[in-house]
Amino acid sequence: GFDGTSNVLAGKLFNIPVKGTHAHAYITSFTGIDELKTRVLQHKEDGTIRDILELAMEHRAALASVLDVSTDESSEGELAAMVSFAIAFPDGFMALVDTYDVKSDKLLGEPTEELCDLRDSVVCDLLCEGRLHDQDEDESVHPSGCTTTTLPEIPEEECNGCCAEEDGETPCTLHDLELEGQEEVEEPQEVEEPNEQNEPDPEGAEPCPPPSITVEDEDESPTGNESETAAGKGGSDENGNEDIEDQNVRNATEQEEEEEKEGEDESQNQVVLPEEGGGVGGGEDEIVRCANCEALNTMIHHLKSVGKSFRSGLLNFCAVALAINDQGYRAIGIRIDSGDLAYLSCLARETFERIAERFKLPWFSKLTIVASNDINEDTILSLNEQGHKIDCFGIGTHLVTCQRQPALGCVYKMVEINNQPRIKLSQDVGKVTMPGSKNVFRLYGADGHALIDLLQRVDENPPEVGQKVLCRHPFQESKRAYVIPAQVEPLYRVYWADGRVAQVLPSLEEVRERVQASLKTLRQDHKRTLNPTPYKVAVSDNLYNFIHELWLQNAPIGELS
Repeated sequence: GFDGTSNVLAGKLFNIPVKGTHAHAYITSFTGIDELKTRVLQHKEDGTIRDILELAMEHRAALASVLDVSTDESSEGELAAMVSFAIAFPDGFMALVDTYDVKSDKLLGEPTEELCDLRDSVVCDLLCEGRLHDQDEDESVHPSGCTTTTLPEIPEEECNGCCAEEDGETPCTLHDLELEGQEEVEEPQEVEEPNEQNEPDPEGAEPCPPPSITVEDEDESPTGNESETAAGKGGSDENGNEDIEDQNVRNATEQEEEEEKEGEDESQNQVVLPEEGGGVGGGEDEIVRCANCEALNTMIHHLKSVGKSFRSGLLNFCAVALAINDQGYRAIGIRIDSGDLAYLSCLARETFERIAERFKLPWFSKLTIVASNDINEDTILSLNEQGHKIDCFGIGTHLVTCQRQPALGCVYKMVEINNQPRIKLSQDVGKVTMPGSKNVFRLYGADGHALIDLLQRVDENPPEVGQKVLCRHPFQESKRAYVIPAQVEPLYRVYWADGRVAQVLPSLEEVRERVQASLKTLRQDHKRTLNPTPYKVAVSDNLYNFIHELWLQNAPIGELS
């Protein structure tokens, strides 16, 4: 039932159409456009040669305004890889578009200006300006390597709103401990993070991955007064740390109001990316967000980057597709291998349609969208319910490894030897064999759907169209029905006899057509995933009587004493 294979050897040995895209490794093998060894492509018809990279970059600049995506959001290494692939396969250009994060040419998740933008940040509470206290001013370093400036200085007694302003109150854990001579500071939170993330690293080590965080609902966040009251009353956990679990989230409305109060100073915030070797602090105005804020923002920005990494690949693909179109070639489409497949496929289709309309290229709106990423039957059913725009599913793992039934319980049973029928008896009726050589026929109704498969002895006359046939359950006497077939199809064919092939084997194309045609003859209730109607297989009246006569002849007779 498949249209093609990504296995090149299978295509060579069995003449299966080979289809697919490049791998993620092909994208990551390029770090920049300077690594392109071949940049030109000959026109498909007139033979003129043009620089595809130059054309792609021109189209990318034009597409940026159409798609409302900045060219700075796209990866240069990804663009180079797609140009290289398009030049190698101009008639089969199908690209993988979700390899890179935003503006990261080498690694996923590298910090960027956009990810360090405090205007998109969330802080613990109203009083937190993201300041880590008890640090030397020269050593204020953002845990992700980003340094910020021009935020107002916050006094120690107001950090996180955890210290009461009245005299005589006990300060919080952070301020009760002196930084000098102390290797670790216990944070008043339940987020496990290495201490190195809160201390400046002169060697500039890479930031640790974000911890797993559970964000409480905004409605449950306490007010600033409640926070101070809790601290004043000395509320603490079993470790003596103050309970600030509900202070981890600040809603966007409160943040916007604070930003408006800060006025021009806040609007002039500058974000500086660290140079190679790590971020280095310095300057009295540097502000560092606390560990709570940093971990939460890292998670939020990571979620945002998923869609933006797709936008990078989509922008680069469309640019290269338009470039090779100038040389007389048409791209095939894209493959999406991660993320929300339904949403991303709709986003991609909308993008293709906008480009088709803007550049007067109707075929562009019909580009193929392939989805992969451990797809199985349940995934496809779920995607169908979501209204996706996927044209093709790439199924691998769940095809070659039958996870629902890793072992096929199947054995051969002898039913005849030397023209003598044999029967295997068992107390489990399901294991009783049906003796003798048999023929099998498929009986169709007037609507073209298959009604039942009928087993007969080889010496019986086959059923005829329009003639009533008695069909019986092989072991339950009361289950029987008459069938008047509108079509009769013999299913039994001998392909191997006397140690050799008895007739010409069908080609893979013929087998596939047979499967497709056969599936169309089954009713939908037979094919549905949830509670399908079992398809019936019956025996003729003659075979039914033969089975039970042989059963009685071979079944031992018990003796009661």
